[in-house]
Amino acid sequence: MNKTHKCLLYIVIGIILQTAIILIFVLTFMRARTPKLRFGSVSVQSLTTNSSASSPSFTMKLNTQITVKNTNFGKFKFGDSTATIFYKGIPIGEAAIGKGKAKARSTKKVDVSVSLSSKKVTSGNLNLASDLNSGKLRLTSHGVQVLL
Repeated sequence: MNKTHKCLLYIVIGIILQTAIILIFVLTFMRARTPKLRFGSVSVQSLTTNSSASSPSFTMKLNTQITVKNTNFGKFKFGDSTATIFYKGIPIGEAAIGKGKAKARSTKKVDVSVSLSSKKVTSGNLNLASDLNSGKLRLTSHGVQVLL
């Protein structure tokens, strides 16, 4: 083998090694992670309750801050999304989250207002009246984030 062929062989081996190292780095450290959505502080703007045993009900308006945490090394854009609020598995309100973008390894804060109503709740099997009388309503949420 002459010197030209050896030089070309070393160049090809060097390119293959560099490509493998870059590929391992990208697959290990640069993989895209799902953003994390969380409710921040929640304030009750208005609240109306009826805790009578015959027809318990409530309506309220909440102001909250939803945080979108980006743990990726690059920015990402998200489209219009929703967060649904549940009372014992029954949807009682939906918060609209506008589109936006979160910078690399940062947290985007979005202020949201949501109206909740117990119209869909049948009080017979869920003990709504006793929850209202106790002064505590356990609410849960589920959000869907649309990435662009």
